[in-house]
Amino acid sequence: MGVDAISDESWVTGFLSGVGFVGEYGADPLNGMEANGVWARIDNYCSANPIKDIADAAGQFYFAHPR
Repeated sequence: MGVDAISDESWVTGFLSGVGFVGEYGADPLNGMEANGVWARIDNYCSANPIKDIADAAGQFYFAHPR
């Protein structure tokens, strides 16, 4: 795994953790998720949407897993 991938994984984890920390209405997108499952979903999104950036992938993950 390259430095860019590790950096992206760290950013996604921080973003989703922050959403869970301040999430309204019980929002916690990482609840019940294992790290490998998160990365697989992010990787699948990025593969299917190559012109989107990592923030789009994290946002879509949140909307698919709000709790």
